[in-house]
Amino acid sequence: MQPVRVQAGGGAQIIPEWHGSLRHVNGIEKSPNVPAERAGFLVKMDGAAAVLGADGALRASAETGELSSFSADGNYFIKFQKVGSEIEFFSLLPALNRFWKIKSFEYPYLSPHGKLILLLNSDQSAIRMIDNSGNETGERSVAGFLCTVIAFAERSDFGAAGFMSGGYFFVGPGGKVIGSGTLPTGCAVKGLA
Repeated sequence: MQPVRVQAGGGAQIIPEWHGSLRHVNGIEKSPNVPAERAGFLVKMDGAAAVLGADGALRASAETGELSSFSADGNYFIKFQKVGSEIEFFSLLPALNRFWKIKSFEYPYLSPHGKLILLLNSDQSAIRMIDNSGNETGERSVAGFLCTVIAFAERSDFGAAGFMSGGYFFVGPGGKVIGSGTLPTGCAVKGLA
């Protein structure tokens, strides 16, 4: 039997790069050790939002109002009303700019990179597809009985929608339907990933 040699090593350490209050994001001192170009993250607060870099520095902030939806990368957001007739699309990075404002009673869902917006109508029977320029795109719309789920891929602008009637659709970044189908009679789409 050969002897076994064991050598002890140091354990992993977690060293904070930066810290501060999310209520005062502009007061966070950025870290000198983290490259500024690394992806940051979105912080949503009451009626406002901020994008912090990985180094903790404030990259952008905006008053967003009561109801807003953000792209996962924090570059774009949509403002809308609970009961309203307008949707506004803004860029947050590199600067706050309003791109467009359209008349719509629909509820917006924004893709992770903001290239596709799915607009669900009020009776949840149809979804209209528009691009980040505010123009209808791809197949323009999909329909079914009572939309039960709208989901986007985590890191891309591919989306999916399912209906109580069993119909489902997969759409690409340009709003083109890339797959669809219907479940057997009596089955509803409850979730999509």
